Amino acid sequence: MKWSLYLLLMLSGLLASGCRQSSRGSLPAGWAVMGSSPRDYAVSVIPGAHGHIVSIKDAHFFTDGFGAAARTTPAGPYRHRRLQLSAVMTTQSVASWATMWMRVDGRKKALAFDNMNNRRLSGTTGERTYSITLDVPADAESIVYGVMLNGRGSATMKQIVLREVGREVPSTDLLPDLQQRSKPCNCKADL
Repeated sequence: MKWSLYLLLMLSGLLASGCRQSSRGSLPAGWAVMGSSPRDYAVSVIPGAHGHIVSIKDAHFFTDGFGAAARTTPAGPYRHRRLQLSAVMTTQSVASWATMWMRVDGRKKALAFDNMNNRRLSGTTGERTYSITLDVPADAESIVYGVMLNGRGSATMKQIVLREVGREVPSTDLLPDLQQRSKPCNCKADL
């Protein structure tokens, strides 16, 4: 229950915080800094031979929440499809956790969400490819994805690919589980 509430609050924080440009320089069009504590993190987005290289690192010794590098793209071309985000990730001295994440947004709420909460990275990790797979429903308006860091350290994602996959690829959507866990229960009924 504690983790599901934490994830729900984190998701709400991402939706409510909106996107902000990095105070440490401008980011390419479509990229922003967001999270519960975006000013505690420095984000860089560098064009590379295989697409953008996106890095996030702590900007202060003490951080009070998480920060995320985020790219927003229109959902129109992906509606009624299963979409997979894959990228090569590395971490350096991550004290708490780092993840890749993706969210499908409707007009006023998240429709699908995976922040790799069940497969977080910490410490120092070598290059490894990770993926997130979500369905994009008919009422989707935007797709937001990127890399997230909570606490000290740094995380990098590169070779970022957003592509349609078949239904045989399982969805990693964490939102239905979060919604189910956050529903109140009538515990006396089970006695």
